[in-house]
Amino acid sequence: AEQDADIQYVQMDLLEFYDSAPAADAVVSAYTIHHLTEAEKVILFDKIYRTLRPGGVAIFGDLMFENAGAQTEILQGYTQSGRAELAEDIQDEFFWNLETCQSALVKLGFVLERRRFSELSWGVLCRKPADSPLLQLQPFRAQP
Repeated sequence: AEQDADIQYVQMDLLEFYDSAPAADAVVSAYTIHHLTEAEKVILFDKIYRTLRPGGVAIFGDLMFENAGAQTEILQGYTQSGRAELAEDIQDEFFWNLETCQSALVKLGFVLERRRFSELSWGVLCRKPADSPLLQLQPFRAQP
């Protein structure tokens, strides 16, 4: 095993962590962000962008719908096939609306690649351009 890797594992609230996070080359999240509301996701994406060094990457693997139409179609399919309980469980979570989140990520300056792994699971690779300045993290306040 390689001994010189500088990896730090932290368990805490996602939004609070990025208030004092050091600059990073990469951020990886697996099946975590679907617990955040859409507004919280936008706040988190902003904090991650500000934390990443130029050329850095954020990699997300999570539960997502491609868009609102896909969400409706999939949930109706579950209900009609006798899996209404699964549809209800999904509605209790905050699955990503990939179309909406992709728009927010691109607006911040990320360059994206995305891949569908299953009906409900996607991967998104977000690259911060190498020519982006490292931004000082300032508290983010959602617009009313």
